[in-house]
Amino acid sequence: MFKFILKNADVVTSDLSTIATFADDTAILVSHVNPKIASDILQNQLSLIQEWFKLWKIKVNESKIVHVTFTLNNGNCPPIYLNNQVLPHQTSVRYLGMH
Repeated sequence: MFKFILKNADVVTSDLSTIATFADDTAILVSHVNPKIASDILQNQLSLIQEWFKLWKIKVNESKIVHVTFTLNNGNCPPIYLNNQVLPHQTSVRYLGMH
């Protein structure tokens, strides 16, 4: 785990998003009144992180990644991609043992 923490210290960040990490669990949080813009910001952050994964030769298990939208608006955000795969959209997620 120590090796992962050292590598994780230089992960690409943005003023428009927050990255929450604990051990090998990571959440990227984006907030905006417009769901389309929030999705664009999130997609941009994921694209930067995808390049970071390539640099550090980190293999991502896409089957464990989900996209959750918290909104009072009807409809969903546009699809989000990582490694050219659409991340499944869910209504809840378990993070650090909590839903």
